[in-house]
Amino acid sequence: MSAPLLFVGEALGYLASALFLWRTRDDEEPVGAQGRRPLTVEIKEGLAFVVHHPLISRIVLSTAGLNLFSAITYTMFPVLVLRQLDLGAAGLGVILSVGSVGGMLGAFSAVPLARKIGEGTLIPVAALFSVLFVLLVPVAALVHGKWFALILLMISEFGFTFAVLAYNIMQVSMRQRVCPPRLLGRMNASIRFVVYGVMPISALVSGVLASTLGMLPTLWIGALGGFLAVAAVAFSPLLTMKKLPDTEDIPTSTA
Repeated sequence: MSAPLLFVGEALGYLASALFLWRTRDDEEPVGAQGRRPLTVEIKEGLAFVVHHPLISRIVLSTAGLNLFSAITYTMFPVLVLRQLDLGAAGLGVILSVGSVGGMLGAFSAVPLARKIGEGTLIPVAALFSVLFVLLVPVAALVHGKWFALILLMISEFGFTFAVLAYNIMQVSMRQRVCPPRLLGRMNASIRFVVYGVMPISALVSGVLASTLGMLPTLWIGALGGFLAVAAVAFSPLLTMKKLPDTEDIPTSTA
């Protein structure tokens, strides 16, 4: 298959997504222009909600840290697979495809896992497992044999995306429940500005580190640094919270 054909396939996927979104119905009423305030005031209000919410602020710190360090590792990922391990484009495609399957299973498993170990508990547990699976990336760079490295990277990508989807489903669903409807857009925009905004910085840092220290140390820095990000949710009420809040009021009991 040629590269243009692959892009056509991707475009058809976006078209299907647009059709599904177009057919989604809701009863939301548009807000009149008379109720709007200056943009800076509204941005400040959304940021204030995120910063002062005791659970969401922890989740933002953790997510931003996880994205920061994982992006350091995954910026070097194609270089590792295609150049150092010489697994070829097919090898990279297989790894990413297995990762996609892991993401789907993580999405389907999030609710059953939450029932079993607790909705809040699943957030730090999934964050921790995502980091543990990232550790297999630098390990794969050290092993002998292409097949062994390929298997390790498939396991890594499968487990990483499984954990990330479980983590995101729990924390995003909770954010939507506890945020006042009028602040939903600003809350999400504030969070995404932070958690996605660190990733271009990570890519630049990854390139600088790889140029100065080498690719393998860069992979280890990205993999091990993720444990710092996990601490934000691991050492929080989320760890023992069996049920996440459904309203703006934070429950005093974690049982």
